[in-house]
Amino acid sequence: MTLARDTDPAQDPSTAHIRHLHQLLHHHAQHRPNAPAILAPHQPTLTYRDLRRQADRTARALAAAGIGRGDRVAVALPHGPQAATALVTVACTAVVAPLDPTGKAREFDTFFTDMDARAVIVQHGADTMAAAVARAQGRTLLHLLPTPHGAAGAFDLTPDPDPGPDTPTTPTAPRNDTRPHHDPATDIAFLMHTSGTTGRPKLVPQTHTVVCTSARNIATSLRLEDTDRCLNVLPLFHGHGLMSPLMATLWAGASVVCPQGFDATAFPDWLTSFTPTWYTAVPAIHQAIVGALSAHPDALQRPLRFVRSASAPLPSPLRQALERAVQAPVIDSYGMTEACSIVTSNPLPPAARKPHSVGVSIGNEIAIRGENGDLLPPGENGEIMLRGATVIDGYDHNPTADAAAFTDGWLRTGDRGHLDEDGFLFLTGRIKEIINRGGTKISPIEVEEALLAHPAIAEAAAFPLPHATLGEEVAAAIVLTTPTHDDALKEFLTTRLTETKIPRHLFRLPALPRTTTGKIQRTELATHLAPPPKTHPSAPTTTLQTRIATIWCELLGLEQVGIHEHFFDLGGNSLLIRQVQVRLHDTLGTDVPVVELFAHPTIDALSHHLAHTHHRTEPDQARNLAEGNQRLAQQLHQRRRQDTDI
Repeated sequence: MTLARDTDPAQDPSTAHIRHLHQLLHHHAQHRPNAPAILAPHQPTLTYRDLRRQADRTARALAAAGIGRGDRVAVALPHGPQAATALVTVACTAVVAPLDPTGKAREFDTFFTDMDARAVIVQHGADTMAAAVARAQGRTLLHLLPTPHGAAGAFDLTPDPDPGPDTPTTPTAPRNDTRPHHDPATDIAFLMHTSGTTGRPKLVPQTHTVVCTSARNIATSLRLEDTDRCLNVLPLFHGHGLMSPLMATLWAGASVVCPQGFDATAFPDWLTSFTPTWYTAVPAIHQAIVGALSAHPDALQRPLRFVRSASAPLPSPLRQALERAVQAPVIDSYGMTEACSIVTSNPLPPAARKPHSVGVSIGNEIAIRGENGDLLPPGENGEIMLRGATVIDGYDHNPTADAAAFTDGWLRTGDRGHLDEDGFLFLTGRIKEIINRGGTKISPIEVEEALLAHPAIAEAAAFPLPHATLGEEVAAAIVLTTPTHDDALKEFLTTRLTETKIPRHLFRLPALPRTTTGKIQRTELATHLAPPPKTHPSAPTTTLQTRIATIWCELLGLEQVGIHEHFFDLGGNSLLIRQVQVRLHDTLGTDVPVVELFAHPTIDALSHHLAHTHHRTEPDQARNLAEGNQRLAQQLHQRRRQDTDI
C-alpha cells in the first residue's frame, strides 16, 4: 500500500528514469537549481545547484587521490551538514561506508579490514581513532575541511599531512570498472554494517538502484513534496538517519536541516528558525523533545505535518504526549538495513492508523513463516520474511551469512510478528539475540568479548532488559574469579566499547545457565534477572526533593517518582540530562554541572548534594526557591491550559 498526492515529486514521471545518485543530483540541478537542499544553523543555504557542483568537486578530489568507481571509502564524520553532503557526493563516485566517528580502535580495525577500504575520510583537525587506524593500516587518509564562509555542507578534501609509514606517497590509479556495457546503477552506493550473532559485523551492500527505489518508496509513503522540510536529529551512519531524513528528502527535491548533532535544548530554536514540516527519530529522542517543548510551547510556529518513529517500540503514553507537543500525527514504522531501511509504515491521515502496528508495506512483499517453513495466514505469528526491490541479494562476501539469512528467495528477518487481514504488520518479539537499544543494534558476543578481556571475569553473557524509552538496555551476567567493583569494570569497558554498548546492569552469578549442548540461555537470564515489579516509591520529604521530583515527572512523563529511584531506570537518558540542568536553573536558580547530575542520579542523592555543596546564603536560597516555585507554577498553569485546549 502506498499513498501519494498527484503533485508529489516521488510520482513525477520525469524522475522515473533515475536509478543513480548522480542522475538524481543532475535532475534537481536542472529543474530546481536555486531550491534549498541542505540547511544548518548559522550557515548559508546549500542549493541543489550547489550540491551538484559539490559532487563534481568531490569527484575530482577523489580522482586526485586515486579513488574511483568501485573503490571503497569509509566516511567517519561528526554530525552536521558536511556529513550529509559527503555521504551523497562521495557515493556518486565511489562506494561509501558510513561509520560512527566515535568508534573504538578495534571496531575501525575490523571495519577497514573487512570492507577493504581504499580510503578513509575524517574531519580536518580531529584526532580520531579512525585516522589513527587508517594510518596504522597504511590506507589513504583524506581530511574534510568545511569551506570557509561557504554554504551548509560545502567542503574540500585534502590529503593527510601526516601519513603513516606504509601509506603510499603517490596515489595509485582509480580501480574503475571497465566491464563493457556495465550499468552504473548496479554499482554499490552504500556499504552499511549490521551486527550479527557472531559478534562480527556483516556488510550490507546497497546499490544505487536499491537506494533510489527505497528513497522513492519512503518519499511516496510520507507524501513528501518539494515544499517539505525535514529537521534531521539522527546520525547518518545508521540506515534510519541516512535513508529517511536525507535520501528520501533529496529524492523529493525537498530540503533537510542538518545541525551538529541532536540537542534537546536547541530543538525549540530550530523549530522557530527553520519551520520544518516533519522529523523522524527513535523514542529516546522523542522523549527529550516532549520535555523541551513543554518548556517552550511557543517555539512551534505552525504544527508539523507529521512525525515518524522507528528503530524501537514507541510507548503509547509517549506517543500521546508527543502528538500534543507537535500538534501532528505520529506514525510508527519498521525497517531493516538489509531492506535499505524502511519496510512498513503506518499511513498518514486521513487513512487509518492501527494502534500497536508498525504499518503496511511501502514497496516490498511481506510474509510470515511458520516453524515448519510454511507461509502462515493473517493473524498467525511466525518469522517475518521479506523480498522485493529494496531487499539485498546477499551480504558482502559472506556466504555463511547468506545461507542463514535467505530461504527460497526470501530474507529471514529474525523478527516475529503477524499480519492482519488489511496487511498491517504487528511485531510480537525477536528471534535474534541482538540487543536493540533505542535503534542501535548491539551484538551480545561483542559485549561478552570485552568483558572476558578483564582478568577477573571467567564467564560472561550479555542480554537485553526492558527499558521505558530505549526499548531495551544492555545487561550482562558475569562469573568472577576475584571480587571487583562495578565502577572498576565499567571503567575498564570504556576503553573497549562505545558508551551505548556498556552494560547498564551487571549481575554476579556463581555460574551461567546453559543448555545441554553448552549454549548460554540468555532468555532465562533476562527472565530471572529482570528487576522486580516496583513497590510504592518513597515520596519526597523536603521542599527541595519535591521540586526535583516535579521536574523529573514533567520530563519523564510520570505521575510520581521515588526519591531513591534511578533517573535512567525511570526512562531518563543523556538527552534529558541537559533538560534537567535547564529546569533546575529556571526553578531553583541553581547551576548544576551535567557531570554532577550523572554522579547523583536519584532525587535523594541530588538533593543531598545541592543542600551541602551550594555556597549561597540561606536568604538567597529561600528567595531563589520562591521565585522558582512561582515560575514553575506559571509553567504548569500554562501547560494545563494547553492540554484543555487540545
